[in-house]
Amino acid sequence: MNTQPPSTDRARVEWRTRVFVAGFALCGTAAPLCAQSFADVRTSVAAGDYRAARELALSLADPLERARALVWVDYGARDYDGAWREAGGGLASAPRDPWLAERRAAAALAGRSGVRAAEAVEELAALVRELPADDPTRADLEANVETYRGLADALVRTATAGAAARDRARWTALGLLAGAVLLVGWALRAPRQRISSRPEPSRE
Repeated sequence: MNTQPPSTDRARVEWRTRVFVAGFALCGTAAPLCAQSFADVRTSVAAGDYRAARELALSLADPLERARALVWVDYGARDYDGAWREAGGGLASAPRDPWLAERRAAAALAGRSGVRAAEAVEELAALVRELPADDPTRADLEANVETYRGLADALVRTATAGAAARDRARWTALGLLAGAVLLVGWALRAPRQRISSRPEPSRE
């Protein structure tokens, strides 16, 4: 009866173990990132790994938590337009969520969009008024509303003043151009007028 040497069996077991470990590691690296909670997303954002943070945020099962996480990722990456859009998308399915409303207003202000900010601040103010008087977050949110409203008003005034200044500059430029056209036209007509006004030579 033939038997294999123990060394051969040991080598085969070690080889199979190495193959299994390598395959497991490969599957682990190929598998998509999966977050257990919003805290995992915040950790990735704090580390500056926004691509991984977005993947983690998208893997969250709860729609509200996923929307909040996506807002957090974009805001952390200074993509304020993206944060504003993600907050708006979250509010479409959870219109009474004050956290998303506050972040939407903050993103609009950070993006220096006065019109967006003014609209978002008033929507936040409406939500805050609906909170119970004993809600511990109401006082903080009310303070934010007042601060945000002042900042939004300043942005709107700046945008309005800038638009008015651009209009004045445009009309001034058009006026100068019209004056130049008239001046050139007069200069072109004047020699003809002078020639036609000369007395005809005597034919005597």
